[in-house]
Amino acid sequence: MNGPALADTPQTRRARYRSGENGLDSAFPDVPIHQFLAERDRAFDPVAPTDLIALDVSEVLDCDYEATTPTLLCRHVRLRAGEPLATEFVASGEIFHVMQGEGESRNGADTVQWRAGDVFCFPGGSRSVHRADGGTAILFSVTNEPLLAFENLRAPLPGHARIATTHWTAEEIDRRFQAVWARPITEKTTGASVQFTSAELAPSYHTILSINCTSLRGQTHATSSTCPASSSCTRSS
Repeated sequence: MNGPALADTPQTRRARYRSGENGLDSAFPDVPIHQFLAERDRAFDPVAPTDLIALDVSEVLDCDYEATTPTLLCRHVRLRAGEPLATEFVASGEIFHVMQGEGESRNGADTVQWRAGDVFCFPGGSRSVHRADGGTAILFSVTNEPLLAFENLRAPLPGHARIATTHWTAEEIDRRFQAVWARPITEKTTGASVQFTSAELAPSYHTILSINCTSLRGQTHATSSTCPASSSCTRSS
């Protein structure tokens, strides 16, 4: 007895089937290691203007939007005194590490007064304005813009983000590290780090919904929680 005719439609032709012995053996291609030296030099050039400097390897990743990894976009934010910079990223949230200087950043009704060593985040979907006080400041920013771009998603509407403005100060980060270094090393110890999370996302360790941001002995390390093996960037002090 003949069975029903197999459907031949655009939808069935898109279908792919996997039945390997190990269902977890698939992997995405590795993201090539890249040092953004030219971008770093632009950010720290004493005569350079206020600017956003993207760490963009979209050509290597074969995507039509800026990306540092498949799911992260990192930037240097160079701010000269008296030259405020406005941004509005299409992201679910935005994370900043203060590499140099001091100043303030505003997002909606929230204002963060920051200085070197601080980390802070804003919810996505709103306009941010950054300003340096007294001299040039340099921030290192991380967002999940490539993730939203790939999915053709929009940033959350103002007031509807899942995270709230949060500020981790350099003093408290240092204090937490002192406690970490004072702990005895056990068989469960994997390293010394301080992870940045917030009350809104507890009990997870996420900084924003798809990014984990961690301080590792003088380095700020951001990892995508959606694809951690191939999506990370490190900012060294």
